[in-house]
Amino acid sequence: MPKPPIILHIVPSRVAVALHLSLAFGITALYGWLGSVMVALGVLLLCLAAIAWVQRSQPCGTLWLSEKGAELQSYWELQHGGLGPACRVRCRYLGPWLIGLDVAQQGLWLWPDSASASERRELRRLLRYSTDAKS
Repeated sequence: MPKPPIILHIVPSRVAVALHLSLAFGITALYGWLGSVMVALGVLLLCLAAIAWVQRSQPCGTLWLSEKGAELQSYWELQHGGLGPACRVRCRYLGPWLIGLDVAQQGLWLWPDSASASERRELRRLLRYSTDAKS
């Protein structure tokens, strides 16, 4: 009997934004202390643009993960309610708070506030015991 799919409701992470902003302000303070204020402001603008670009490129929506034999497959839920084409999933990083996935060769980072704790727990269990996701 096949296992039911894991359904992840992925939202943009505020923890990731806060971490990236704190790093940007730290780098800016370092440049301001060691160099000039104008260089520090330029670095801050570049960091803020990079943070905005990363946040905009992070996929969000509903991701369905299922195990077909030894292979993990995922399907993005489309806006009109159906499922998109099957995509291959590879685990890039599996940590206690952060999960990094390659879904159709696109990086997806699941932070603690990106999905519910129960969904991330099911995904972690699936990835830990799946042989295809680790390769």
